[in-house]
Amino acid sequence: MVYFCSYSVIDFLEIYYLYHKKSAFALLLRQFLRVTVCNVLFSVVFPLSAVVAILFWGFYFWERELIYPKIMDNVLPPFINHMMHTYPVPLSIFYMFVEITEEPPKKRSFVLLTTLMSTYSFVFFYGNHNCDEWIYPVLDALTPSQATLVVIFTMTTPYVFLFVGYYIFSKIKDVRTYFNARLKKVKIY
Repeated sequence: MVYFCSYSVIDFLEIYYLYHKKSAFALLLRQFLRVTVCNVLFSVVFPLSAVVAILFWGFYFWERELIYPKIMDNVLPPFINHMMHTYPVPLSIFYMFVEITEEPPKKRSFVLLTTLMSTYSFVFFYGNHNCDEWIYPVLDALTPSQATLVVIFTMTTPYVFLFVGYYIFSKIKDVRTYFNARLKKVKIY
């Protein structure tokens, strides 16, 4: 949510800079936000949204009542909940295609993801240790070995999707290169 709202701020700064005042500060802030958002897309948004989608749909098809009880259908239409857990993945890929022109350094993305995952792990396990409850009640319904597998999956899979994101972006760059070459040929004639 914060990630996608940051694009609204970037758009506002762009409009402000282009149409109202040629503010150097607005331009610098816009450039800083674009670089930050690019790093966050590769490091956090795409990897974690992919993991959330896999976990949500995995639990949903395995045991729906654990993740989204049928009684919730009366409170929140199922399509909204499904959209919230699935939509960020294709939207992240769309943003890679439309907005990102240069991929961030892999080391920086890896460090940012590791920092976030370490902080999240601390809060996650600290809450379980001190309160004797999981942050997500679904884990209480699992056997210890199942909960362990889910936690291991959740802690390792974002790193896989970090590099999947870079792979997808490399293919996006190939598509852009192809179409740019085709456009140059059309402009010549």
